[in-house]
Amino acid sequence: MRVFIFLLCATVFGFNPNTSFSQEKVFINQSQSVSVDEMFNIIQQQTNYHFIFPKKLFKNSPNIQLEQGEVLVISLLDKAIQNSSLEFEIDENNTILIKKVDHTYDRRQQKVKISGTITDATGMPLPGVTVMEKGTQNGVATDFNGVYSISVADNAILEFSYVGFLNETREVSALTYYNNVDITLKENVNALQEVVVTGYQTLSRERTTGSFAQVGAEQLQQRPSSTNIIDRIIGQIPSVNTNAAFGQGTFEIRGRGSVLSSNTRPLIVVDGFPLADQSNLESINPEDVETITVLKDAAASSIWGSRAANGVVVVVTKKGGKNKALTVDASTFVDFEEKVDLKNMNFMTTAQELALDQEYIDRGWVNINGLETGTSSINDFYLAQIYRNGTSPDGVVWSQNTFDNYINELKKRDIDQQWSKYLLRAASQKTYNLSLSGGGDRNTFFASLSYVDQSGQVKGDDNDRMTMNLRNTFEFNDKVSFTAGMTAALRNEKDNYLKAQFGLDPVEMVKLAQPYDQLVDENGQYIQKYYDWNPWMSQDREAELGVPYTYNALEEQRNLDDTSTLVDIRADFQLNIELFKDLMVSSSFRYERNTNDRDAFKSMSMPSWRNTVNDYYIFDSSTGNYQYGIPPGSEYLQERTYSKGWVFKNTINWDKTWNDHQLTVFAGGEYSRRFTESTRNRQFGYDKESTSYLPIDEAALVSYQLTNWNGGRFRDYYAALVFNVQNNDSRFVSGFSNLGYTYKGKYTLTGSFRIDQANIFGSNPDFRYKPLWSAGLAWDLNKESFMVNADWVDRLKLRGSYGLAGNSLTGVYPEAAARIRNVTVGNVYNSLVLSQPANPDLKWEEAATTNLGLDFAFFNDRFSGSLDYYVKKSSDVYTSRPIDPTVGFSRSSVNYANIDNKGVELVLNADIIRNNDFKWSVRANFNYNKNILSKSLIESNPTADGLSSGNAYVEGDAMGSFYAYNFAGLNDNGEVLLYDLDGNTKKWDDGTIMPEEMKYAGTRTAPHYGGLSTTFNYKGLDLTVNMNYQAGHVFRMSYNYASTGYGTYNNYDYDFGNIRVHKEWANRWMQPGDEATTDVPALISRSLTSTMHRIWSQSTRNIHKADYLRVQDIILGYSMPSKLLEPTFFKNLRLTMQVTNPFLWVKNDLGVDPTAPNSEAYTNLSRYTLGIRASF
Repeated sequence: MRVFIFLLCATVFGFNPNTSFSQEKVFINQSQSVSVDEMFNIIQQQTNYHFIFPKKLFKNSPNIQLEQGEVLVISLLDKAIQNSSLEFEIDENNTILIKKVDHTYDRRQQKVKISGTITDATGMPLPGVTVMEKGTQNGVATDFNGVYSISVADNAILEFSYVGFLNETREVSALTYYNNVDITLKENVNALQEVVVTGYQTLSRERTTGSFAQVGAEQLQQRPSSTNIIDRIIGQIPSVNTNAAFGQGTFEIRGRGSVLSSNTRPLIVVDGFPLADQSNLESINPEDVETITVLKDAAASSIWGSRAANGVVVVVTKKGGKNKALTVDASTFVDFEEKVDLKNMNFMTTAQELALDQEYIDRGWVNINGLETGTSSINDFYLAQIYRNGTSPDGVVWSQNTFDNYINELKKRDIDQQWSKYLLRAASQKTYNLSLSGGGDRNTFFASLSYVDQSGQVKGDDNDRMTMNLRNTFEFNDKVSFTAGMTAALRNEKDNYLKAQFGLDPVEMVKLAQPYDQLVDENGQYIQKYYDWNPWMSQDREAELGVPYTYNALEEQRNLDDTSTLVDIRADFQLNIELFKDLMVSSSFRYERNTNDRDAFKSMSMPSWRNTVNDYYIFDSSTGNYQYGIPPGSEYLQERTYSKGWVFKNTINWDKTWNDHQLTVFAGGEYSRRFTESTRNRQFGYDKESTSYLPIDEAALVSYQLTNWNGGRFRDYYAALVFNVQNNDSRFVSGFSNLGYTYKGKYTLTGSFRIDQANIFGSNPDFRYKPLWSAGLAWDLNKESFMVNADWVDRLKLRGSYGLAGNSLTGVYPEAAARIRNVTVGNVYNSLVLSQPANPDLKWEEAATTNLGLDFAFFNDRFSGSLDYYVKKSSDVYTSRPIDPTVGFSRSSVNYANIDNKGVELVLNADIIRNNDFKWSVRANFNYNKNILSKSLIESNPTADGLSSGNAYVEGDAMGSFYAYNFAGLNDNGEVLLYDLDGNTKKWDDGTIMPEEMKYAGTRTAPHYGGLSTTFNYKGLDLTVNMNYQAGHVFRMSYNYASTGYGTYNNYDYDFGNIRVHKEWANRWMQPGDEATTDVPALISRSLTSTMHRIWSQSTRNIHKADYLRVQDIILGYSMPSKLLEPTFFKNLRLTMQVTNPFLWVKNDLGVDPTAPNSEAYTNLSRYTLGIRASF
């Protein structure tokens, strides 16, 4: 809305009239009855004049009858003020000031002449700002350059007002003689929401019946360190909530409405088109965003049909302005984040873990004798035992003194120190933004360039991103306009950090290491160890073959070479034609292309790959020679993902106003298609210089027939896929319409209708042609006659809506699905195996939403907000259900569950203090959501183990509910006791634990959540604090127990068993009587501890409250006064300092961040940002 107002004012004040006011005419298209305000709009649209008058001056004035044809502007003004005590004046800036005749105003008072410039927070001059002398009718408006000049009485108070901005006041006096008063107006976040952008239409807020929330560019720019637009709105918009229960980075609108996490994401719409890759938010530069609008209920979002059940996030990017001089905006930011502290992982000390290893031996759970003749790797502690026992194959024998000295030396070592020094670092980010905007009489343009350079917490994790945005609009004439835009994003990702096969980074991988392991010696040389095989076997092969068999994690990291290049391009074109008055047609097209090229090399310098190649260097009895099963040299993995898509959309919009009626009819059709192809190719024995590679026995590889020197088979599935191709083709065709009718500007009725067809839906016509629709009502009470004396009420609106929206499925299809499988019967054959049965009844998930809301604003928008109550019933939710096994499948993916969400949202905004120099504002939102699985027809009988998993979907419970073993303490042997159904205690293995004995512990999804933001401003210095909270949910603390004994490998690249032990186990039961002082169970035996300790870990003992209050950001900013910038070329200059995540208050006694309870090292890290913004 702010941009629209600025464009309008720029157009009005950018030109001087060529004819006198008395001869100025306007043309009336048809005879009609209009309000005074509507008549003024007609004049403004056809002339260069602008009106200033007190608010609500014409609120109760009768309508004016206009006759078709040309009419003098002065005649229209006479009609407006006839029979009233009003008069109008015209100044040199084409401003028409309408005021009451004031006979008491003493023009002989001493005058003070005031002048100055009025700008927004970015330094942009604001034309058409109303400057009034308080208590009088004396006022002017700023010109095109935001300049004003006014003579006022001594000790007068000047009021500065502009739609979309907070009012400002200044007291002036002849004693102080303000000859230059420059004002910077601040955006009114509430007033800016005067329009709602649905992605298809831009609607006046007064004519909407749906529930929506919006943030503008100023709020988004408060968090420059985040390159993700969603991160910037968390806590700022009601009903948008992160959900750590279902994975980091997951966000939801009004609760969870689907079982599958991939189906819970809201639809992201950018400039009128859904983002092709909904997970690719990094392609959107937050600095290019003008507004983000969240559509929450059916009346707001159902126009998007089968993709809108989880809500819609509409992103509108910035554009240029007509008749606007070139403006250059530049900003740069530097971010630093605290370094990960591995001590927060809360492991046992090295001495404690060595004592635990010794306990295994003493109890007979680990037999040292014979380890030296096995094939498995042996850790340093057990090697020392072998040397002391004198059973080493190399004949080395240690004395007890040597053994003790060595163990004491191990106790002093701490892997965390070297791991942190060589593999971790403090994350940093540098951001640079540049944009140009402006426009002439017939065109507008906006161009931007952004570059982000990121260095992650782990060494080798380096990324950079460049985004470019171009948008130009050209008006051929008053009725035809054409817009073209292009966005390009280029990302380079270097994933050269130490990681295991499943993506564990060094912080997680430290769990797999021994606490005394070291990376380098005192001279900085790699400490090499045998991690794959028995050390003596490894040494024998080294001597026989002349190949190394050692491993060092730091050497591994320094030789990684894994890079990806991602390119995202979007091109938009739109043609708008006004066929007749009130009738507009639009045709738009978007083409989108995304590529992701990954090149990963594993060279012989990498210990893990070198050892793998050497494992398959075996003796060939047929030739009498050694030969490589896997060719020596590098492995080169190429992964290419290419996708392209396009959307073609045609719409027609008829917006007609007559007498007391306003009718808008909107309709359109849309066709879209998206094709994705992924290829994967591996080459062995690859040489970078010559780009040559060596052949490999693919038949042996894919059939797992390739054996190593010890008889083991090569079972790396991903490496076995020498070449693989996958593709997907999805097509949508849609028809939609929307209708809005408003009577007397007070009563509004809306409705929408949409039918979607897609190749991912089933063939059953009962489902394929089922429409999605909505209906809504709104009543503006503040415009009623009984509210005429309530001048303190600016807005009071009741609204209600009901409708259906859909959620299309991913990964399931109406046709039978198949996959290629290799079968070995003498030779290797490709076979096609059905993986999914046909389902002609497949359809989208549906969400029926009822919403009741109240919008309010009082005291000139000083206090405002909204209250919403909603019920969202999701039906036909996709789940996996048992089917008749005679069809060849035991389960099938079907629409077979219902989920209900009920909730309340409260938004409050208050300008608590609005003094000349000091201001204090507060924004807050409070949300409550109750979520239950209301219907589940999955035929299953959950076991106690199934309920304890944390992913139990039980009818009547919330999604993400926890069930826990009912912990009753320990017995005198240190074993776990549980409560049965009668409240009696029993031992953990005393009979089968019945599902009914499990205790409902709560839900992982917070039912209460919200945010609070407060801003203090003093003479250009401002301080903003943003907070968010979650409450009413729980989390389960995991105390990972892992055997460190014989048989547990410590291969960084392939072992996934936890080696490190949580310090909680140092407090375990050790002897009778300890059960009175500890509730950590004893070690019973190696074969039983895993089961008993799993039960203990998943018991009520380890369920904790997840409530928290987090200070997200503290932002200190200073905007240089305009007067100081006058000698420079800067229009605006702003400095900012920000700290992100400085404070966290939690309700649990552990002090653990409940959003990531089992990743303690990463939690609660503060981030510091320094930045500068300038306009010129």
